[in-house]
Amino acid sequence: MTASPGSRTDAVRLRAAVARLLAVLTLVIVTAALGPVPPAGASAPDPASQVSWSVSPASAEGPDGRRTIDVAVPPGGSVQEHVLVRNLSEHAVTFDITANDGYLTASGRFDMRPRSHAPVEAGAWVDVVSTLELEAGASAVVPVLLQVPADATPGDYSAGVAASVVTSADGLVSTEHRVGVRVDVRVAGDLAPALALDDLEAHYVQSWNPFAPGTVTVSSTVANTGNVRLRSEVSSSIAPWTGSALSVATQTPDLSPGAQTPVVVTTERVWPLGPLRTTVALHPAADTEVAAGADDIAPVVQTFTTWALPVPQLLVGLGALVVVLALRSAVRGRRRRLALLIAEAKQAGIAEAAGRHGAVGDA
Repeated sequence: MTASPGSRTDAVRLRAAVARLLAVLTLVIVTAALGPVPPAGASAPDPASQVSWSVSPASAEGPDGRRTIDVAVPPGGSVQEHVLVRNLSEHAVTFDITANDGYLTASGRFDMRPRSHAPVEAGAWVDVVSTLELEAGASAVVPVLLQVPADATPGDYSAGVAASVVTSADGLVSTEHRVGVRVDVRVAGDLAPALALDDLEAHYVQSWNPFAPGTVTVSSTVANTGNVRLRSEVSSSIAPWTGSALSVATQTPDLSPGAQTPVVVTTERVWPLGPLRTTVALHPAADTEVAAGADDIAPVVQTFTTWALPVPQLLVGLGALVVVLALRSAVRGRRRRLALLIAEAKQAGIAEAAGRHGAVGDA
């Protein structure tokens, strides 16, 4: 049997399509085996070009085990401190040594102002060398002279001393990397520790499971309105109109004078029983033992009512009531229909009996 020209053409086209498919599959397999091709000019970072260093408090002889520098100085006085800078890199590095005012971030962590921000308080009282060059693996003790102005007001101040390097990659924007030490300064004089509790709000969060309790979330802002560095504890007590109170507490970070931090206290397993007597208390505590008068700070207490409406439970009760009413209506309807059928049967029986009686009389 001889194949027609049309059949031979179809076979040729089929073999060509199969060949193209095999070529594409081969290309995909080879590409996956080789992995992604790096862009032109890209290369792995050279460990020899990496910069690593550390900064820690020290004495004139070397590291002394402190984590921060904490000093007390009278107005117009001065104190000599030191920091140790270690070059952990595999090559020589020139570090910029800077000092600036310290502050707390939104998460409560300490940081120092960037170089673009001129110091106005404790950062301006610190005198250090501007640059330090260290060979690979070398370290050096850097003198830190703290000079407090004669007109400085009593209280706590924070600053930072940092060693930094500026890097740039392929002509991109330069980035400053800093590693530093916190410097806490107490200017002697009359101390007035004080804290404030602001922006107080409480919300009941429902659990839409009617058989599970909800939570009460109390949010506030703790502000240091005095001149002493303080930390505190914020406690929340939730008391329903029946049953015992539930109490939860959380710690705040230490706050420098003028600083503030948001605080959220969450109390779980609170049943929605209507009005909840909510008491929020702020208990201050001195951050250092030399905070005279800190133990005498009275707690800040605020009491108010938080409403916890049993919405899921009410919905379940309403649903159950609807079901009961529907069943009651159905039962009543069935009874009415049954009574109607019985009455109709009685009437039919009476009529049938009357008909039979008339037929017998006629006979």
